[in-house]
Amino acid sequence: MADLNNVAIDEKIDWSKIEVKPELISRAKKLEGVNEQKLALKISNIDAFYGKIQALRRVSFGVPEGSIVSLLGANGAGKTTTLRVISGLVHAAAGKIEFFDEDITNLSPEKITRKGIIQVPEGRQVFPELTVEENLKIGSYSIKQSNAERSKSLDMIYTFFPKLKQRRAQVAATLSGGEQQMLAIGRGLMGKPRVLLLDEPSLGLAPIIVKEIFEIIKMLNRETGTTILLVEQNATKALKISHFGFVLETGRVTIGDKAEVLLNNEDIKKAYLGGGH
Repeated sequence: MADLNNVAIDEKIDWSKIEVKPELISRAKKLEGVNEQKLALKISNIDAFYGKIQALRRVSFGVPEGSIVSLLGANGAGKTTTLRVISGLVHAAAGKIEFFDEDITNLSPEKITRKGIIQVPEGRQVFPELTVEENLKIGSYSIKQSNAERSKSLDMIYTFFPKLKQRRAQVAATLSGGEQQMLAIGRGLMGKPRVLLLDEPSLGLAPIIVKEIFEIIKMLNRETGTTILLVEQNATKALKISHFGFVLETGRVTIGDKAEVLLNNEDIKKAYLGGGH
């Protein structure tokens, strides 16, 4: 049997020949670059627990509007927990989370999603027995949309991911690993996020597929202005497409800087950049 994690996703797309309509898949404002004066997300002194075990300790960082920010660290460092606290899936025991200056700390996941923060979870978590199109439509129900609007959004997703259009009637379980990751991202985009939280999008995928995934993430940010907070163990590839990065160690932010600075930091190189060039 073929290894479905090693199947290429899409033919190369010439984006200069495609009319991208950001408003169909994003509520973000398309900017010329990053607005460093405005934070889409501001995380201040967050503590979080699983039972009596403290997972986050006074975690603080900012995500500028229109940027890609990478959250790096080893397994168990608190990266996924940070995303889950932002999404309302894990309770913040202390601290504050602001979304474009609005306090959203410990709001319900439904309210946070409706405001425009959408998480694409680790491990893709598509609905395996539903078709590609049914999976995508599920993502659109987090906000009010007419059937006509939903159809236009679907067409835009299919423009970004032609392979999904080819497989729109196919059940998700039969897709390759890379195609399932694109489906998970497309499902998130159907909710028209202002901020997209991506949790380990390269997990379990072959290097050639990882390269395609990261190219698409960079393109989505550039073409729609969507702010992206990226949790990733493949530190080199993550920083190469990011504007900023932060390192988590045992639930604490230990360093944060512009991505190119982190790429050239000798301590970061030794700890996290040993592979994945």
